[in-house]
Amino acid sequence: MQLDFAQSTRVIFFVMAGIMAAAALVALVALRAGRQELVEGTESPTAPPGS
Repeated sequence: MQLDFAQSTRVIFFVMAGIMAAAALVALVALRAGRQELVEGTESPTAPPGS
């Protein structure tokens, strides 16, 4: 029972690491370098609602 739990936990960690690596590659390829600018007509995500 303990061996099954350990092996399934290991698989989950490897899957999560793969997903994080894929997200990092997408971020490196798809996002522009530097600070992202706010698009015209949208509110700031840090502004309180209704401001």
